[in-house]
Amino acid sequence: MKTLKDQSRFRLYSSCFLLIEITSLVGFYAAGNYYVVRKLSSIMFHPEAQHEVQLPVGWLFWFLTLSIPFAYILLGIRMKDLVLVRTGLLLVVATIFTVRYYHEIIPIEYLLLFGGILLLIISYTLIKYLKIPRLGFTLEPGRDLDNIDKLQIESLAIAEIASGTSQQIISHTQFGGGTGGGGGAGGEF
Repeated sequence: MKTLKDQSRFRLYSSCFLLIEITSLVGFYAAGNYYVVRKLSSIMFHPEAQHEVQLPVGWLFWFLTLSIPFAYILLGIRMKDLVLVRTGLLLVVATIFTVRYYHEIIPIEYLLLFGGILLLIISYTLIKYLKIPRLGFTLEPGRDLDNIDKLQIESLAIAEIASGTSQQIISHTQFGGGTGGGGGAGGEF
């Protein structure tokens, strides 16, 4: 799909290819996620059961649940693909929710507090580290923003401002007055 995406004749479909890529990455993760597989197997194979059934190879799905997001992040860094990195980061959150659903390690308040502190520390160190471009990543905005997009937004704003006042619409339909009788009902029988 990357070869199709890079061809100039498909440049108008770049957002469609991006959506297909993200959907396929998330779908692959969902196919191996322990929570999804366990819920679907309970619904499909044991609909009459009152509780969820245990998966015979649960360890495999736990391994996939924990490893796929980090594999996406590592592949994204190695291939310099921000779609893989961003999808991997979002799927790390899904992995945390999956683990949290089955195993309560610490109370949610502490988990959120430590997670926020960890995110601040990681963000600060990455900002300091990426001031100098390394591994194809930098703190500077990307070059993929075209000036054409900026010109289109600017031209829309200018057209809206310069349009002046709108014309008043004159209606030639005159309704015939009448009473407030409502549905033909009157006071007589």
